[in-house]
Amino acid sequence: MLSCREKYPTRILLICLAAALALATGSCEGGDGDGTGPLALSEDEKYLIDAYVDIKHARSNYPHNPVVAESLFTELDSTIDSVRIANTIRTINSEADRWEKIFEQLERTMRESASKV
Repeated sequence: MLSCREKYPTRILLICLAAALALATGSCEGGDGDGTGPLALSEDEKYLIDAYVDIKHARSNYPHNPVVAESLFTELDSTIDSVRIANTIRTINSEADRWEKIFEQLERTMRESASKV
């Protein structure tokens, strides 16, 4: 496990992020749907969203172009700040209602990313 953690920290982070997102989904309640809230996303929350989108993009290349996917994962492993992401997830988990805002922005970002491809 230690060698896997050292070789693929971004993949392990993705798994942790996916688990955190899955847990948070269960705790989110439906809001009024207008997308307005008292608090905007922090820079760390935006970083988390961008990192997730980048990892998801790399992962989507795996089935049809594993060489490109490996290259993207290698780049992400060296550029993504996993400590920052872990701290952000910990902070968000202490204020679980923040996940709703993050999911909304993540959905918008994923939609925009898909329309660019």
